[in-house]
Amino acid sequence: MEVIQKLKKKIFNDYSSFGLDYFFDSKERKIWYEIEVESLSQLYLFYKGDCIGKMLFVLEDDYYIELCDIVIFDDYPQFRNSGIGSWMFNKLKEIAINQNLKGIKGKMVPENSEDWQELVKFYKKQGCLVEDGWFEYWFDNNN
Repeated sequence: MEVIQKLKKKIFNDYSSFGLDYFFDSKERKIWYEIEVESLSQLYLFYKGDCIGKMLFVLEDDYYIELCDIVIFDDYPQFRNSGIGSWMFNKLKEIAINQNLKGIKGKMVPENSEDWQELVKFYKKQGCLVEDGWFEYWFDNNN
């Protein structure tokens, strides 16, 4: 049975028997995800048997979410710039709203100095205020 499950993941990109849900990136690839909301919450992304990225976050004092890490792993550059990071950030907004939190914030930590402008661009695209190496996204009173 384990062989069949491995084949379903690797060949057919099917994680439904593991209870995972999915979304499609901008290139129409089915990306599966697993999410755990705990003290250190995590979301992992899967494609054809491989873990391709993750997001780590903490619910802080019933007030906001601190985003600790959001990344597509270096071994999977073909998944960058395909809407996956935006999807993860939107998922984080959804979690914050469901938990009645006021917003999301975090420290921008690029892997290298060349990535700094890409990080700034990414968080601004998500609607964040970016200042002094930090980003913040606060919900308005209508949410």
